[in-house]
Amino acid sequence: MISKILAAVDTTKSSDAVFDAALQLAKTSCGKLLVIHVIKPLTTGVYYYDTAITEEFLDVLEEEGRTLLSRYADKARELYGIEIEPIVEHGSPVEAILKTATIRKVDLIIIGSRGIRGVRQFFIGSIPNSIVHQAGAPVLVVR
Repeated sequence: MISKILAAVDTTKSSDAVFDAALQLAKTSCGKLLVIHVIKPLTTGVYYYDTAITEEFLDVLEEEGRTLLSRYADKARELYGIEIEPIVEHGSPVEAILKTATIRKVDLIIIGSRGIRGVRQFFIGSIPNSIVHQAGAPVLVVR
């Protein structure tokens, strides 16, 4: 039985398919739907960024994430009367998703298949690949 579903979304168009799949499963199973958006750390490389500018940019990214989750919450409420639990985390998407899944004891993780392919994936991996191989719960990858 699926009683808790964790759907990982970002600002790409493919996240709509992830959310729709999660919403359908939550409706069918009468399960609780948690939706996570992870804000990746800014990589600075060799450049120097003013701390105030960096913090302001992170605030903008967080607001975009909250707006995205609010849009998904409205959709779930309007279509099926389902209340979602929105979650915004900062850090590595893989670590944040896996940690949230473990702490919240979810029964299913739903993620998108977007990302890198080919040689780059071989050398640095991908978020979906890492989650599939490290998760303690079943993972549904949506294309």
